[in-house]
Amino acid sequence: LVSAETGPTATTKEHLGLAAALNIPVFVVITKWDLVEKEQLDRVIKSVTSLLSRAGMVACPKRVKRKRDAVKAAANLCSFGTVPILCISCVSGAGLGLIRCFLNVLPPTGTTGSRLQLASQPPLFTIEEMFNVPHVGTVVGGMLSSGRLQEGDAVLVGPYKDGSFEKVKLD
Repeated sequence: LVSAETGPTATTKEHLGLAAALNIPVFVVITKWDLVEKEQLDRVIKSVTSLLSRAGMVACPKRVKRKRDAVKAAANLCSFGTVPILCISCVSGAGLGLIRCFLNVLPPTGTTGSRLQLASQPPLFTIEEMFNVPHVGTVVGGMLSSGRLQEGDAVLVGPYKDGSFEKVKLD
């Protein structure tokens, strides 16, 4: 995740280095691209491309601009040595359809049986980040290790320091 305003950070460099060392395919999401001039966006993309090369990735970065590009990039992520670059704006919503399409058509990992087993277990979501979004509320990010979560589900959040849990509804 890279801001078009500031470009890659030290964390971006660390994540790309780890992915390269572990031979993990990656894709890059550039946020806030609607807030910068084309020249700034081009500089950020060039900087990301340079980072990928320095991290030891031999993959070719490719900007995803259309739905068919998103489908092709997702299908080829693990086999053709490309690093898809998707630009989004969470304010205007521009590009969100492309990233949704891309994520929806990524090839599944593991066997069908192992995926079904994970999905049938109770949901376990580890919260790694929390954001307070004005007029929306608290938004969390993290990793869903098992189970399924859907909008409207009632879940328990916790444990808090005192060992308690709080029941909340996913909106």
